[in-house]
Amino acid sequence: MCGISGLYLKHGESAERSMLEAMAGTMEWRGPDAAGFHSDNHLGLAHRRLKVIDLSDDANQPMHAEAGRYSIVFNGEIYNYRELRAELEAKACKFKTNSDTEVLLKAYIEWGEKILTRLNGIFAFAVYDKREQCLFIARDRFGIKPLFYSFDGTRLAFASTVSAILTVPWVKKEISSETIFTFLKFSHIPSPASIIDAIKQVKPAHYIKIRHGSFIETEYWNTTELSNPEGILDLHESAFIEQLECSLMKSVKAQSVSDVPLGCFLSGGIDSSLISYYLARSSDKPVKSFSIGYKEQEFDESDYARKVANRLGFQHFEYIVSPEDFFEFIPDIPRYFDQPLADPTMLPSLLLAKNSRSEVTVALSGDGGDELFFGYEYQQALYRMEYIKYIPHSLRVSVCKLLQVILHPFVTNQLKIQ
Repeated sequence: MCGISGLYLKHGESAERSMLEAMAGTMEWRGPDAAGFHSDNHLGLAHRRLKVIDLSDDANQPMHAEAGRYSIVFNGEIYNYRELRAELEAKACKFKTNSDTEVLLKAYIEWGEKILTRLNGIFAFAVYDKREQCLFIARDRFGIKPLFYSFDGTRLAFASTVSAILTVPWVKKEISSETIFTFLKFSHIPSPASIIDAIKQVKPAHYIKIRHGSFIETEYWNTTELSNPEGILDLHESAFIEQLECSLMKSVKAQSVSDVPLGCFLSGGIDSSLISYYLARSSDKPVKSFSIGYKEQEFDESDYARKVANRLGFQHFEYIVSPEDFFEFIPDIPRYFDQPLADPTMLPSLLLAKNSRSEVTVALSGDGGDELFFGYEYQQALYRMEYIKYIPHSLRVSVCKLLQVILHPFVTNQLKIQ
């Protein structure tokens, strides 16, 4: 995890070093290993680095190419950077580092915005072309890496966090009442909004170009491309499972590339256990795993994690905690999460990350597995509701009206089934 930020101001204005330092200073916890700054009249870039790939100072950012024409700040990881590098080297492209940052910069120079559809990874980055005076910022397909911006019509500020942009003097600090309503309804703040009215998120799978005051936001990918990739939905179940296993193995192996110690968070559930299994198969080094347990037996699932770790031969670290252990993290929640989030799992996640940091720098986890594989009960209910389409429409409407009458005393929103 790194932190990026930058300014694109009016001509005649200067992106002062002090402004860039203030933005980056709010993100030191995202990148404790190095800080870098670049100013060029009305353009400024700042970076806080957590070293994961190529630990040398040559891989620090902002990084430059073509005699300073292009500059980049990047947060994330490009999982297919080695394949892209080999392709670029075949075109006589020279590299000074072993970092994925340099590959990303050279790939952008070679292919422009088209590189986005070729990237396999999680990313938020900005590239400045000094000759064209054009700033290009982009976010990965699903918005895994955060990227916020504020544009007042002539000036742009961007960063990995809302707090970094709030240090910019001309950015208005008014809280969005509409976003508060959305948060109370969904327990989080969906893209493209933020808790601050003047600050927005770069939408997932979008990029922004700004040049001489013009502001263009473009979508480069959407989920319809996943509707039936390569006819996968036409496969027999056994072939589908085999291809899924191959994809999981390939994904875990790609995300295990690291020049620093790497481990995994293990809860004993299906998601993290699967990732741990594929990590064990792909790693040629002993794997360290980490889990949280509770003194209250009704909440404790550490026994499952322990069994999985023993079966896979992991060096397992188990932290048994009580509610009091979480109290120290509560004041830090706004700093780490930056926006309101009503998810109680943030506290054990923070504690697990803190305790594992002394052993590893990078940890794989199973977040998102339930959403992707319909692990929640309400998702399974939606799947079963597919059969409703076989009921005649007139009968569905009648049943719906009857349910509305029966359930009206218990619900505030009327049930509608089309």
